[in-house]
Amino acid sequence: MRLLKYLKSMAKNAWKALLISFALIFLSSCTVPSTYSRKNMQKAIRNICKDEFNILVRVRLSGETIWVYAPFEKLIAEDGQWHEKVQDAWAKIFLALGRVFLSMDDRPKFYCLLASSIKEIGSDAYAIGYIPDMVKFNLGFISLKERDRRIVFLIFPNPNAVGDFYGTHIQEYDISTGEFIAYLVRQNLEKKFNSPPLNKNFQLKKVFTHYWINNLKVNFDIRTTKPQEGLTDPFDEARRMTKEILDIYNSSRDIAEIEVSNLLTGDVGIYTPESLAP
Repeated sequence: MRLLKYLKSMAKNAWKALLISFALIFLSSCTVPSTYSRKNMQKAIRNICKDEFNILVRVRLSGETIWVYAPFEKLIAEDGQWHEKVQDAWAKIFLALGRVFLSMDDRPKFYCLLASSIKEIGSDAYAIGYIPDMVKFNLGFISLKERDRRIVFLIFPNPNAVGDFYGTHIQEYDISTGEFIAYLVRQNLEKKFNSPPLNKNFQLKKVFTHYWINNLKVNFDIRTTKPQEGLTDPFDEARRMTKEILDIYNSSRDIAEIEVSNLLTGDVGIYTPESLAP
């Protein structure tokens, strides 16, 4: 648990800098002709990474999710920033993905870029995104700030990653829209209450989200440390943020019922996507 907290803390600022790098290099890929299909997509991504950038990646398609695996000796440097080689490689991999996706008519729904630290302490870092968001950002339809808010970032210690150059410890699967929404709700709630100004008045103890068969559960323990008039209600904020994310991604009604639970007070509310807004 201490290692996980350390990795998350070390990666926080580094991830922000890495996303900016993605933005700068990604915008240069907007004029590629439509030449790729699902049949040659995986080979195209591998070839661009290898032939143009000298980066070896493993690419697999699982349903509507494209998985890209890239191994590194270490992910995070001693100063808490991404190693320069990792930052450069990830930016170029994102460039390869952008070029291929922009040139496809039948794109998958999600991408999962997975980087592993395969020496010393093994760890896995996931960047999970909605491919239409990548295309919209690349074409200038959403801002960098909004794009960042729509990418799920996860990092975990994983001893199975040690020595795994080919990514055999990874089990690819088709990420569902409901699961992606659950990740985003948790991540954005954590960021909201761990950042100014709310972190001055609240202590976030736990946020847990879970998706299962058209049902989304949002459980949280957020405690007020400095009460004052007009302070944000965590329950209302959880409902508002969930509603905001559902409005973007729930067009196919993957989520029909939402349960919001305040673990501290015991308050529970059951909602439809339409009744969710406070």
